[in-house]
Amino acid sequence: MKTISKTLLQETAKLKQKKFRDLKGQYLVSGLNAVQGALDSPQEPIAVFSMQGREHLLDELPVRPGVPIYSATEKDFSRISDEKAPQGIALLMERPQANLDAFRPTGGIVLYLEAINDPGNLGTIIRSALWFGVDTILLSPASADPYQPKVVRASAGAVTQMNLYEQVRSEDLNQLKKELNIQIAVTVVDGGRALDTFVPSAERTLLIALGSEAHGVSDALLKLSDVRLTIPRKGRGESLNLGVSAALCLYELTRSK
Repeated sequence: MKTISKTLLQETAKLKQKKFRDLKGQYLVSGLNAVQGALDSPQEPIAVFSMQGREHLLDELPVRPGVPIYSATEKDFSRISDEKAPQGIALLMERPQANLDAFRPTGGIVLYLEAINDPGNLGTIIRSALWFGVDTILLSPASADPYQPKVVRASAGAVTQMNLYEQVRSEDLNQLKKELNIQIAVTVVDGGRALDTFVPSAERTLLIALGSEAHGVSDALLKLSDVRLTIPRKGRGESLNLGVSAALCLYELTRSK
């Protein structure tokens, strides 16, 4: 184990900012749950950071031979991690560069998230998608950066196992729908077909579109939809949390598919 250098510390600390994540093509995974999830993926970390006094955490992790491990003081570790109470373990990862031109689904289910700018909700949805076997998510231009630290932690490291396409506009969806014969199901709070009565086509890829809690999906997305789906309300309340709604949709539709 090597001591983290001043240069590496400075460069890694910059990754808290999106512009540097984009520039360097790297991001940080911090927190034990997120690190464990990330190490389950085929993607190998660039480096591992261990806080002094927490070296025992390395014994719980399947770090592959050859991956450099750096030791950092508590002060230095706090510079690279945004955790309020750092657990003392982090990974430096390469940020994938997904190109929508290469998007070629072969059936199954994909997600489209429109203007999901709450990091907790976005991370929760990514985590749920992985659980239900959905490994492709398209994000609209107004969505949160899926590689920011809060999203990565909320996803429990699931971002490392997900195909994420960013900056996908409704016009792009329209083109994909024409070219790839995709069926688009849009979720709405009221007025849609009951979720548990909808059976997706076995021959077509199903794209499930969810909008923000505050505004729902856009009119442009509604016009593109083949079906509008609603989770029936059995009791009271204005709406469900977005992460809960996504999990219910994924459970029902993967079961049906």
